[in-house]
Amino acid sequence: MNRLTGMMAGRRYTIENVRGAPEFAGFFLDDKYFLHPELLTAIGWLDGDRFIYDQLSSTGEFAFPGGVAGTIKGLTLTLGDGRSLAITELETSAQPEWGTEHTYGSADELSLPEKRRKPAFLFATTAATVIAGYIIGRLLERRRGH
Repeated sequence: MNRLTGMMAGRRYTIENVRGAPEFAGFFLDDKYFLHPELLTAIGWLDGDRFIYDQLSSTGEFAFPGGVAGTIKGLTLTLGDGRSLAITELETSAQPEWGTEHTYGSADELSLPEKRRKPAFLFATTAATVIAGYIIGRLLERRRGH
């Protein structure tokens, strides 16, 4: 358990949404904050008891001053303006496994093994694209005589 925040490793936690307070649609897992189970990129994280949230406003500025949404102590997020929001653990049945997709209002089209392969395929495709871009860039630099 993280003694500062009260969150236990391997468990998901959500932030209470209160009228008038910023809305937090994601979840914490192992000191990182995610928007969706399918997205493996954290958009927030804990630095000690500080909740760093990489959310930008419509003008490209941090939604919270310096990117710090607030501090978390004992399953309570205290925002910079002093408001407190409860943090609660998601029920075990509401904690899907990583790599599975959830469809709403339609039948599942993929079997569980196929669902687990999809994020790995997306990661591999993205990595291959980045590497190919790097190689092409280096070849073009050489061709130009740099």
